[in-house]
Amino acid sequence: MTTAIMAPLAAIAAALALRSQIEAEILRATKFALWETAGDLGREIAAGTEVPAAALHRHCEEHWGRPSRPADLELEVAVALRDATGVVIGTAIHPSLALPAALEEARRNGWGQTSPPSQASWFRSDGVPHVLIHAPIPAQPDEPMGSVDVLFRVSDATAESMRSRTLLGALAAAGIVALTGLVLAPITLHLTRGLIRLTEALLHSHFEGLAVLGDAIAKRDTDTSEHNFRVTIAAVRLAERVGLDRSAIQSLFKGAFLHDVGKIAVPDHILLKPGRLTGEERDQMKLHVAHGMDIIGGSAWLAEGSDVVRCHHERFDGRGYPAGIGGEDIPVAARIFAIADVFDALTSRRPYKEPLSLDEALHLMAKDRGTHFDPALLDTFFTIAPGLHRELSAMDAAAMKAAIVKIARRHFSPRDLEKDWAVT
Repeated sequence: MTTAIMAPLAAIAAALALRSQIEAEILRATKFALWETAGDLGREIAAGTEVPAAALHRHCEEHWGRPSRPADLELEVAVALRDATGVVIGTAIHPSLALPAALEEARRNGWGQTSPPSQASWFRSDGVPHVLIHAPIPAQPDEPMGSVDVLFRVSDATAESMRSRTLLGALAAAGIVALTGLVLAPITLHLTRGLIRLTEALLHSHFEGLAVLGDAIAKRDTDTSEHNFRVTIAAVRLAERVGLDRSAIQSLFKGAFLHDVGKIAVPDHILLKPGRLTGEERDQMKLHVAHGMDIIGGSAWLAEGSDVVRCHHERFDGRGYPAGIGGEDIPVAARIFAIADVFDALTSRRPYKEPLSLDEALHLMAKDRGTHFDPALLDTFFTIAPGLHRELSAMDAAAMKAAIVKIARRHFSPRDLEKDWAVT
């Protein structure tokens, strides 16, 4: 994989570097040709009796009649003469100029304009390379002669040579990188596999932490372990249906599984009390939210589930706890979980009640649409509730663990996570 990526990149880099080198060579050659042009023109103007503009045209007629020099340049296709103050006093354009767009591009770059072009620039017009040069005409001892702008067209042979040399250089670079990659590939593969193993080991340790905390809750409340499995499955099913992204589902998964972890800190006489709680006892029970936040706050990975742990008792109408927030101020993960949590509470057998039927449970939940629950999320949940109820009703503890493993594999890791959950 590394070789496949690096070889084309190296080829491109080599091609760009080689092309820059070729262009620099042509610029140097063009400057040499321009100095010859400027020198010849300066001497003719200084020695003749013609006005400079006429001397320019005579020089171009004589010069363009001779073979082009150097070989990298086809010919000078346009010359502009400036006086000592930079004012253009004459221009000459070769009749063979086949690309008027090139001259327009040269003008945009300063040829024959009020502001002269830079000392040397390179551009392409309709795919043909051109060079634009500005240089002073050699001055006489007492009087500056001015300057010239010259547009050169690179010959077809030179352009083809540039393409060939660039291609060969790119292929050579790609070959070198590919050969190097073949040598380094076993080492890179070994290191990459090692990194994958370490990453998976870290992920496994995180899931083991979830499992340990879940088991700790189960030791306090024998119903809590299976409740955690059911509400996690239901919450993730709803999240998938409404299109939450992978990262959001990961956070929901952690929060759903650990939503009641703070109950570890609730005294037994309150947590396990078979009858109705007193007002003071209810206040003590509500503190499990703060206890839960304290527990997961010790792990950055577990803390990603804080939206659910902190807000799973908030209500859509703002009458929940601990913060009394409502509507979309409640994180979407907590709004989803609230639906899954109540659905499981209604349809599951508890020490103090028998499970309600699906229709009874949905009827009661519909009464809290817009008060306890987000109405849009509840409507979506109703579409999946029948199938979800059948699925959960048919599961024993082992099947629930297996379902949790599948969810974890789908949203956290492509590798097998079963050992983290001890599915038997």
